[in-house]
Amino acid sequence: GRELNAVNSEHEKNKPDQNRRMWQIMRGTARPDSVMSRFYTGTVDSLHHGDDKAIAALREYHAANYCGPRMNLVMVANLSLAVQLDVARRHFGGVPRGSCGLARDFGKQQ
Repeated sequence: GRELNAVNSEHEKNKPDQNRRMWQIMRGTARPDSVMSRFYTGTVDSLHHGDDKAIAALREYHAANYCGPRMNLVMVANLSLAVQLDVARRHFGGVPRGSCGLARDFGKQQ
């Protein structure tokens, strides 16, 4: 549904971008075992039109890789540090911690 269309829209938005085209050339010519050759964006077709198998795989990937401890927040403001910390806690304190553990080093062979 909505997520599938968002992924496809992002892909379509990026197609005319010359920098993205150059990036795709670099990725396409990378060694197959390089992190550069891994999945980057998706389309409705590459995600099998959001069938049950694709949705399950995306949920599994999300659960394994997206969690609070792996996130970073950067704030640039003309506010004191104490006020910025208060703002950050108010707006981002509710992000679930999750249980995805330490990030993988994609530079190493898997």
